[in-house]
Amino acid sequence: MDALTEVLNSVRVRSTVYCPIEIGAPWGLNIAEESGAPFFILTKGSAFLVIEDLKIRRRMNAGDFIIITKKGAVSLSRERLF
Repeated sequence: MDALTEVLNSVRVRSTVYCPIEIGAPWGLNIAEESGAPFFILTKGSAFLVIEDLKIRRRMNAGDFIIITKKGAVSLSRERLF
C-alpha cells in the first residue's frame, strides 16, 4: 500500500469546511493552527507554502495537492516568503 492510500484510509471526517478562493497577485493566505487536517489544491498558477513549525518551505504548482497532517500554522503566498 502506498503512503497516500494509507493516509486516506486512516482519515475520519468529523466536519468539513469548503472554501474555494480565487485571488490575484499580490496575495497571501495565513491559516492559524488547526486541529484537523487542512488540505489545498492549487488549480492554476503557483504559490509558496510555508509551515514554520515543521521547517517546510515548498513551491506549489498548478495541479499540486497537499494535506497537512501535523498541527501548525500554514502560509500560502504568491510571493516567495523565504
